[in-house]
Amino acid sequence: MKLSIFLLVVFSVTVLCEDQRVMKFKNQHIIETDTGKSCDQLIEDRKINNNNDVKDRNTFIFSTFEDVKNICKKEHRVDENNNLYSSPEKMITLPCKLQTEGENKGKYEGVKEENHIEIACDNIETVLQPVHFYCPDYASLADSIQCKSSE
Repeated sequence: MKLSIFLLVVFSVTVLCEDQRVMKFKNQHIIETDTGKSCDQLIEDRKINNNNDVKDRNTFIFSTFEDVKNICKKEHRVDENNNLYSSPEKMITLPCKLQTEGENKGKYEGVKEENHIEIACDNIETVLQPVHFYCPDYASLADSIQCKSSE
């Protein structure tokens, strides 16, 4: 009984102490179970915004956090001079872009794709962890998403 209480306390402290950047990354990008929700529903449910303003784009990754975290390894590093890491295998993503014109103005649109992803990983408590998603060059959506910069 004492061991169970001790483990519960340790687990609670660990969860409470999780880095805010990692928590934000998980909320904004990780979907462990595909529910079939639209971009609008996902962004609304997760309260994703840009400093309380509408975010113009957001990309979801259909994967477990552990699988995404495993990208943060030396052998996946894109460049020695930065903290970008590339997935060794393609991953299913849902890039969502806010529509600014036409009948869908103000709504997010997106189509699932399978691509290599790039993420920024920071050393947090001696463990590399994902903290930022960088848009890859999506073949079919590259022009409409204009995803050359970070999000």
